Amino acid sequence: MGWDYALVHLYYNIPPAALLTACYYPFYTKIDVYKVLFLVIIAVVSTTPWDSYLIRHRIWTYPSDAIVGPTLFNIPAEEIFFFIIQTYNTSLLYLLASKPTFHPIYLRGDKLLHDGRRLRSWRWRGAVFLVAAISSGVAMIAGNGRGLYMGLIIVWAGPFIFMLWMLAYQLLINLPASNTLFPILAPTLYLWLVDTIALRRGTWVIQSGTKLGWHLWDGLDV
Repeated sequence: MGWDYALVHLYYNIPPAALLTACYYPFYTKIDVYKVLFLVIIAVVSTTPWDSYLIRHRIWTYPSDAIVGPTLFNIPAEEIFFFIIQTYNTSLLYLLASKPTFHPIYLRGDKLLHDGRRLRSWRWRGAVFLVAAISSGVAMIAGNGRGLYMGLIIVWAGPFIFMLWMLAYQLLINLPASNTLFPILAPTLYLWLVDTIALRRGTWVIQSGTKLGWHLWDGLDV
C-alpha cells in the first residue's frame, strides 16, 4: 500500500480541476453538466476494458507501494479516478475555450474552402488516413514485440477518432484553433509533463519489450 499515485492527483490533477471549475462556474448550465457527465461516462466505459487488458498482460504495471490497493478489473482506483479527472478537466477547458463561439455558422455543408478544394473531400482524406493508421496499429499488435503498446493505443483510440471525424469533420476543419487545437494540445502537453514525473518516480511502469524505444525527452516514451 502506498500513496504515490494518489499524490499525483492531489498535486497535479485536482488543482487544475478546481481552477477550471471556478472559472467556468458562472457559465454552467444543465446542458453543460450533461455534456461533461456523458463524456466522463464514455471515457470510463471505453477505457476500462483496454486498461484492464494492459494490466493483466503486464504491458504496464503499478508497484504495490505506489497505490492504495482497491481495484476494479485489476485497475487501481487511482487509475479509474484518472479517467474521470482527465476527462473532466479537458471538457471544462473546451467549454471555456468555445464559449464565445457560435457553432452553427461553421457548418458549411459542401461549400468550397478558401483554397478551392471541396470540404467533403477532406472527409474522405481523413478517413483514409485514419484507416491506414488503425491498420498499422493492427500490424504492430500482430508483431507482439516492440510497438505492441503503441499498436494497442492506436487500435483502441483510432475507431473513436474515426467516428468523430466522420460525424464532425466540418466543425473540426472550420472552427477556430482556439476551439479545437488548444483544448487538445494544452492538456496533452501538461499530462506529458505529469507522466514524465510519474514514470521517473516509478509510480507506473511500461514494460520495456513492448515500447518503440523512442523518447520525446528523457523519461517520456513516444
